[in-house]
Amino acid sequence: MRHSRERLQRRLAEMISLWLAREGAEIAPLLSLTRLEVRGGEEVRAFVHAPDADREEVVHRLQAQAPRLRQSLVRRLRIARIPRLRFVWDEDFERAERVSARIIRRRREQA
Repeated sequence: MRHSRERLQRRLAEMISLWLAREGAEIAPLLSLTRLEVRGGEEVRAFVHAPDADREEVVHRLQAQAPRLRQSLVRRLRIARIPRLRFVWDEDFERAERVSARIIRRRREQA
């Protein structure tokens, strides 16, 4: 079965999100997949975030589980090969929180 890149990306995001919901709670509470990028068939970048978690530890523990997850994805998707899976901490949340805090602070100062 051939998967288009977009369809593969959607299916991978769905399956990785489900896996994180089951297995991720042991790594960090509220761990979630924020976005997924398939890069040229060579790498899948799974961006994750968990409030108040140690980002380095979370990414390290997820990377340790990546080979097992890849095997599971190959079986479930029934495809010959899944690109290398790389977990990346999504820093967009921290940036958004900092921007929101600045806006709130300025509004208070102006009031």
